[in-house]
Formats: sequence, C-alpha cells, structure tokens
Amino acid sequence: MSEGKQDRVDSPPARPLFSVIISTYNRAGIVQRCVRSCLAQTYPDFEVIVVDDGSTDDTVGQLRSIADPRLKVISHASNRGMTPARRTGVEHSSGEWIVVLDSDWELFPNALSRLAELVPTLPDGVRVLWFRLIYETGEVTPTVVPAGATGYRARVAMLEEHGTPDAARCVHRSVFERTPYFPDRRGAMDWLYELDLAKHETQVFVEDVLATQYLDAPNSYLRTTDRSDLMTRLIREAPDMQWMVETTLARHGEALREVAPSHYRELLRWAALQSFLLAERRKGLRYGWRSALRKPTDLTVWATLALGMLGPRALLNAIVAQRRYSSHRALKRA
Repeated sequence: MSEGKQDRVDSPPARPLFSVIISTYNRAGIVQRCVRSCLAQTYPDFEVIVVDDGSTDDTVGQLRSIADPRLKVISHASNRGMTPARRTGVEHSSGEWIVVLDSDWELFPNALSRLAELVPTLPDGVRVLWFRLIYETGEVTPTVVPAGATGYRARVAMLEEHGTPDAARCVHRSVFERTPYFPDRRGAMDWLYELDLAKHETQVFVEDVLATQYLDAPNSYLRTTDRSDLMTRLIREAPDMQWMVETTLARHGEALREVAPSHYRELLRWAALQSFLLAERRKGLRYGWRSALRKPTDLTVWATLALGMLGPRALLNAIVAQRRYSSHRALKRA
C-alpha cells in the first residue's frame, strides 16, 4: 500500500427503523393495494418484505411489477402456511422494529410516522406495540384497548372480554429470538402464538387506528365459502390445528380456566372439532364432553359432538353451511 493511502473499508448499510412484513397467497387481485400503501408512507426509514407463500396465480407477477428499491419479494417454492411465511419475512428483514401485516390490509400513509413517535415512549422493557384497524364496513377493532402496559393475565382477560379481535403488531426484532414464528405449522396459529408472546412480553395497546382491513380476499381463512377450498383446507390443516389447540391448553390452560373460562371452553370445543376431522372419535368425545360440562346449554358443542360422531364429512358439510349462512347475513347487514 503506497504512503498516504488506505484500503477502503465500506461501513455496513444502516439498519432501517422498520421492516414491514407481508405474507400473501393467491391474492394477485389485491396484494398491490397493501404493498403500495406501505411504499406511500410519509416516514422514510423502512423496508417492505413480501413473502409469497407458493402462489399459483399471478401474485408474484403483480409484486415484481412494482419497481421500488425498498421492496423485497421472497417466494416459497410451495404453500407452507401463514406462520412459516411470517417467519421467512422476519429472517429476511433488517429493521429494528417489525410491523406485521396481512395482505388484505391497507396501511394509512402516516402509520409508520406515528409508530416512530410511539416507540420511544414505550415503558422500559416493552418490545411489543399493538395498533387498531378499521374494517371497510366502518367497525374499529379492537373496540376497546387496555390502558398502559399489559401483562400476561391481563392479555388473557382480553380474550374473555373481547374475543380475538384483529389488531396489528409492531415488534422489536429481539422478541423473535425468544418467541419466533412456528417454522412448520399450517392454519390459524395466532391463538397459541399471541398467548406465547404475552407470556414472554409485556405489551402496549394504543388507541390509534393505522390501517384498514378489507373483506374482499377470495381465500380468507375465516370468510371463504367455497366448498371445495374450505373442505380441503380444513382436512389438510387439521393435524397442525389439533397440535395448536392442544399445545395452547398445555401451556396456557391454567390461566385460561381462571381468567378466560369462555375462551377455554371454546378451545376445548376446537380440540374436539379437530379430533373429529382426523377421525379420532374417542379424543373428540373426550374434549367435547369437557367443553359441554362447562356450559351444558351451549348448543354449538352438542352439535359438534353429534356431527363428529357421524364422521368428518357430516362435520365438514355443516361447517360449510354455517359459513355460507354467516356470509349471507353479513351481506344483508351491509
């Protein structure tokens, strides 16, 4: 090296304050809405990570058509489920705080600016911040949020008071070292994950409504009415859903029995439901009977028991019929 010259040492790229993680599957018609709402933020220091979970439509094509250096698209070779997709997003992110979105949401333009204001005000040790959503129908969720820092039992009590309302989380990346997303589980894992998160992390919920949730996703887990798709999904995901419910009962059953008895009873019914879908009648009867004993007047659990004893097909047909009836009522109200 000649005198007066030094080898150039490039400094590592600065870590953005936020990484916005979006998981998506077969949502070519709506995914751009979510992504573009993120890219339109008034706050500049962020990246957007979209994980396509093995889509078979033009979802990836729609994502690739957005030319923006802040956007990174990761593709799974096959459909693995929402929770593994979120895990992939976290693994490919670099932000200090992770904002987790669904692809049928739309982030308000000032959302990240508001979160950047809120993060420094969090109490010492708090690494999880929740904000509210508004459905396209005008309903805000959660309808009520607790004041101040929320511990484990208070978070469990929220389930009893408000059910499992939709909300969006902003999480410090260090949280995922202790409470990572499940790498290989399909289906709605949020019941278990949110309780695990609450057990490990004190959390703060804020009144701010920072995103819209639309109801137009063609393959929503909770709203799809397509018979073939719904039946296939329920059977395919039953083993992991059974694992989720049984693990939730094992890890959090005591707190749920004491603080959220209605939620605990519903988890028992769900355990019965998954067991019957897997043709495990004895286990289904055991869980269903435990649920029924806690509230003998609950007709839903008795229907689950009766249909479950008839076999998975009868139970699946009933679920499809109930879903279509609920969808019809929702359309009439709208």
